[in-house]
Amino acid sequence: MNETVKRIVDLLFANTVDNEETRALHEEIMNNCQEHYADLVSRGLSEDDAVHEVVLSLKGMEDVI
Repeated sequence: MNETVKRIVDLLFANTVDNEETRALHEEIMNNCQEHYADLVSRGLSEDDAVHEVVLSLKGMEDVI
């Protein structure tokens, strides 16, 4: 698990209500972001570039949450 991606997703949920729905959404987004990151790195992106791409993929997610 990439710790930078974990911190980014955790920050995304920092001001949300802690309930079953938000925990499930947090887990789903965390898994998707970690898988996306791993896929990008396996395709040759640097770790920094992969994190940047994950951040870009989360644009607008605050509105969904």
